[in-house]
Amino acid sequence: MRGFKLSTPSDEDSGSPFSEAELKIIFGPAFEPWAKKYPHRWFGPILGLFSGARITEIAQLRVEDITTEDGVAGFYVRAAHNKQSIKNKPTRRFVPLAKPVLDAGFLDYAAEVKKSGHMQIFPNLPNSTGLGFGRQLSRQFSAYIKKNGITEKGQGFHGFRHTIATGLDRLGVTQNAIAAITGHARDGSVLSKFYIDRKTLSDRVSTLAKFSPKVEFPAYEKGLFSHQIGIG
Repeated sequence: MRGFKLSTPSDEDSGSPFSEAELKIIFGPAFEPWAKKYPHRWFGPILGLFSGARITEIAQLRVEDITTEDGVAGFYVRAAHNKQSIKNKPTRRFVPLAKPVLDAGFLDYAAEVKKSGHMQIFPNLPNSTGLGFGRQLSRQFSAYIKKNGITEKGQGFHGFRHTIATGLDRLGVTQNAIAAITGHARDGSVLSKFYIDRKTLSDRVSTLAKFSPKVEFPAYEKGLFSHQIGIG
């Protein structure tokens, strides 16, 4: 059976956008007590909301994927390591970190992980089953929102992907501009250029700046996850 690669159903159509009320529940008073157990709970949903990246893309991020290009901090979605995978070549992209993500302290956390010597940004996520680093985060997040009253069938982490795509579409952002952020399937030749052409980087930054859901994140204090990532 090792010769067979397990496939999972497409996540492109699962769930629906989170409403403003649902986002306030997700990042409301219950969030900090739930999220502070593991860093992937804390920063995974924040990255999901402000990037529209698939849960597998976020969960498999490595320290080397968090970088700065032409003065813009962001992360690469790619399969540069044998434990990483991407849906297809057009999904390769560099996603700028939106200002709310920067304000939430993600780069401070990333620096702490680098100092710890871990290769994975979220070292507490296992891939022991071979089904991807996102499996555990998906289950934990789904249980969290269900416990807090978001019970729509099929709703889960992928709702963030629909939320940003829908929000930008309502603001009149073009489908290709949205796809440059989220990696949705569009014109392959165009999307391939987004990954390598730095001239489009400012456009991606401008696109993300238009997305401004009314949510507040808890303040991140350096060292919050020292125990989980093994630094002290």
